[in-house]
Amino acid sequence: MKHENPKTSREYPHGKSGFLEHLSDSNLYSSLFSSTSSSRSNFLPYTLCDQLRDAYGTLSLIDPRMDVFCNVYLDDQAYSGVLEGIITDVQSLYSEIQKLQTPSHEECRRLLSLCHFLQHLLPRLASACDKLALSCYRKIRKDTAAAILLRALAGRSETLERCKLGMEQVCVILSGLSQELRHACVAWPYMCRDLIATAHRKCTSLHQQLGSALTKPASEEVCLLVTDCTHYSQHCDDKTRALCKRLGTACMNSGYLSQSFLDDMLFVGEEEAKGVFNDVFDRYGVFIGTPPPTKRNSWDPSLSLLIQDEKLDPTAGSCYLITEECMFSSSDPFLVPLCTNGHGNAIAKDACSGYPARLTGIPGGYLDELTKVLSEFESVGLNFDALSAGIFPVGLTDDYCTRVQSLCYYYGGFGSEDLRHKCKKLESECYKKSYFSSTLKSILGSSYQQLSETSSNSESCVSLLTRKCKESTGLGFSAIYLCLHPLTTCNTLIENVLE
Repeated sequence: MKHENPKTSREYPHGKSGFLEHLSDSNLYSSLFSSTSSSRSNFLPYTLCDQLRDAYGTLSLIDPRMDVFCNVYLDDQAYSGVLEGIITDVQSLYSEIQKLQTPSHEECRRLLSLCHFLQHLLPRLASACDKLALSCYRKIRKDTAAAILLRALAGRSETLERCKLGMEQVCVILSGLSQELRHACVAWPYMCRDLIATAHRKCTSLHQQLGSALTKPASEEVCLLVTDCTHYSQHCDDKTRALCKRLGTACMNSGYLSQSFLDDMLFVGEEEAKGVFNDVFDRYGVFIGTPPPTKRNSWDPSLSLLIQDEKLDPTAGSCYLITEECMFSSSDPFLVPLCTNGHGNAIAKDACSGYPARLTGIPGGYLDELTKVLSEFESVGLNFDALSAGIFPVGLTDDYCTRVQSLCYYYGGFGSEDLRHKCKKLESECYKKSYFSSTLKSILGSSYQQLSETSSNSESCVSLLTRKCKESTGLGFSAIYLCLHPLTTCNTLIENVLE
């Protein structure tokens, strides 16, 4: 009997259908290979095909290409053709990542989505994707802090002096909400210069984008621009603010925004900042939690950040230098007690004399605590050098990631190379966890909360996930990846989503 070769999407009489309709052939077929080697031993179609049949039943409900691919024999010529297309995509993605300087948030989202499909095929691509993910994660967190501060300053960014006065007011509320906000409030001269430049750049760009957006009908994509209006319009001229108002009204009338969203475009407090964190989680998969407060010596994180920024050694002398100048204290509420009584401040003297021991003391120092919490996590299953093949390592929680990442951010720079490596690896894995949690939320929608009921039952979990995948249209690449691996998703991710 003669077997037919798999058809490309262009050969289907009715075109592609199902939730894979926007996925290219090579990205779809990449899931069936373990590497780009020409050896057919790296071709693993039936494992995935069997899993998808178990989960979805009829493969044509997923995509006609899967139904054909899983039910025909792939001869050598067809195999080589499929592999050639995959290799082209792998090399193209690797080349694009290598050329990147400072990727935008949208570039990060697009490239990392492609990484999920292709990185397992080539070790150097996997390494490039890991570096890109960490760079994107840090940039999005830092940019989020800057956006919150710009929104909170509401037009007070014209000069360094006005920015400083504004930071003194808003940082009392905002500096404890994330390590990046605390860093920005501590280092206000650097931050204000960046904010002034950012406001000018964003206003110019925003005016141009609004002109284009207002020529189009309101849509989810067009109305995303209102978020930029929320963050930046108060720093722009009257014309740009008027355009923002027009777009906001159009988006509200079309049902893409609520009136409460438009009413909340001025000052930002703790509640509004956490709302921005939620938006960043939904849009980019970056979870930003509030670090637990330092119960004693609450100024230590700020001191550590300043000592590192000034490239000083973590000594009492460096601490004295910071507190004697006190130029940074006005915008950081945690440093105020060290700078209120001039050079003879007894609190500052005690704080600085004990700082080295609090940092490096064994037991109980910050670095000792950081070493222990990382070791504890290693002991429950995370191997920092050989991560599991699942979606992400089981055992990560948002609270754990927030607490340990803040310790790494404040104190990790003073630790050994091995400690810094573990902090980076943990940061990457926490991002992976939050990214896929956010993706799962985008698939399940209002059913997201059912995870708490299905997490201990893999069968019901897979049933819920696959039903939502089949019902969805226009899924992003990351969502498609989870839909193609429902059993792995349920086994390694869902049990971690709700703590």
